[in-house]
Formats: sequence, structure tokens, C-alpha cells
Amino acid sequence: MDPTRDLGAVTRDLSELIVKVGNLRHLKPEQIELDQPLYREGLGLDSIDLLELVVHVERKFGLKIRNDDEGRVALKSLRTLADVTHRHLRGATGA
Repeated sequence: MDPTRDLGAVTRDLSELIVKVGNLRHLKPEQIELDQPLYREGLGLDSIDLLELVVHVERKFGLKIRNDDEGRVALKSLRTLADVTHRHLRGATGA
């Protein structure tokens, strides 16, 4: 993964991943609202979906979500997940 990717590109990649992992065939990635909750009442992902999403994000972006507190913050919405991921990628370049 290119650590110089901009936030928009990271957000697009993550929205595609969310649709795939969550088996959200009724949605196109661009239909996911940035602040829509990922869990339950938002996109309807359950805890197993979120765990699978974490595994895919860690593999694709080299990001480690170390504990439940980090996970709660990162997995709140597409925006929070993109922000955490983008900060990680920028840190990888020293930017």
C-alpha cells in the first residue's frame, strides 16, 4: 500500500472493503455516508463483521488496532476508520 495516498483514496478503498466484508450487496461503496455508524443501526455490521474488517484493514494497510478502545474509536464510522488509517500511513512516511 502506498503510504503517500490521500485521505480520499484511503476512504474509497475502505468503503469498498466495508461493502465486501459486510456482504452489503445492496450498497455501492460510494453510498456509504462518512458519519454513518458501521455497527448495528448504521450499516448493520455485527461484531463478527467488524472483526473481519479489522483483519482486512490490518493486512491491507499494515495498521494494528491494538485494543478495544482503539477499535471503538476507529470503527465508529467510515470517517473515523479512514482518519485512523490515513494517519497511520502518513506516519509510515514520517509526514
